[in-house]
Amino acid sequence: DGGQYSATLKAVVDVQDVNETPQVLDLTEGQWHAVVPEVTNNGANVGFPVRVKDDAKDAGQHRFRLVIDASAPFAVNEASGQITVTDATSLDYEAEQSYSGTVFVSEKTTNPETPLEGSAPIVISVGPVNEAPTLVAFPESISFSEADVVGASFATAIRATDPEDD
Repeated sequence: DGGQYSATLKAVVDVQDVNETPQVLDLTEGQWHAVVPEVTNNGANVGFPVRVKDDAKDAGQHRFRLVIDASAPFAVNEASGQITVTDATSLDYEAEQSYSGTVFVSEKTTNPETPLEGSAPIVISVGPVNEAPTLVAFPESISFSEADVVGASFATAIRATDPEDD
């Protein structure tokens, strides 16, 4: 018949929220980085807590974990993402200037499906502190006579070491 037909149809589109992988924020050149001075206390915070970008409904519903060399003196608070120093005595700039690892963040969920997990490389640098030189050879006593001339030199060696060689 050659006629044109048209019809109008009302459609309802239901958009479903998709659960997205949490992302670690505050990355510099693709990694989370902080500096801790080599002279600090156990429990001292290392930088700011690891921050996460995720769905609004998941805010505050994350678990953090840190995978780093076993000798690294750091831990992450599972709930807050704050990294802290666990053994301040092992921080020594002259021995180890940085530690590398990975921080993971996953969603807390009771859902039987596996929670989504994001991660980012992490570098914690140890900041140098100018340490005092240590005397390594110093005689218990030095003897001289009242008759010695002011400014006379002693035949005694006094040695010191400086961790930074400055």
